[in-house]
Amino acid sequence: MRTVFERETEGAVQEQIRMVSWQPPEGKLMMELPEGFREMEADRRKSCYPLGNRPEIILEHEQEEAQITLQLFDRKMLREEVVAAAEQVRKTTEKTFVQYECMPVHLWEEGKNRVGWFLMGLKDRKQEHIKAVFSLKGCMTLLTVTYPEENKKKWNALCRLMFESIKECEDHGAGYKRGF
Repeated sequence: MRTVFERETEGAVQEQIRMVSWQPPEGKLMMELPEGFREMEADRRKSCYPLGNRPEIILEHEQEEAQITLQLFDRKMLREEVVAAAEQVRKTTEKTFVQYECMPVHLWEEGKNRVGWFLMGLKDRKQEHIKAVFSLKGCMTLLTVTYPEENKKKWNALCRLMFESIKECEDHGAGYKRGF
């Protein structure tokens, strides 16, 4: 656990935030998330994500209207292809959700993995949504973060910390379930 924002810092207006190590049950990756996220309950998963192809991993924050999802695809993708893949996700998202505005794709290269990401404004819901694509074990992985629009500065900083912390883990055997 590491504290990234401290309430006691002189002139601080941000609440204290700690980043904690997190590893999904499948164990393919390790990353840091803001403290306070937990697996969404099954009934809530069905109501929040009614489509049949909902993400395998859906986390929600205990105290804030924030969610993180993770989807692992069988689609092969090299590290060098993340920007093109993120651009394809952006185009598909724009066609599917025409009511929302998608920003251009950006590349994050500060950590061990390259991450292609873009921001989507959900004005009617007063939220922002970040979709991030990276390669995990040579396959496409989609991470999403949804948070209140009023906290966008905080969440933009936290997303960068999450992107930077993504690390592949050793394979833990067969039986690993992937999306689509």
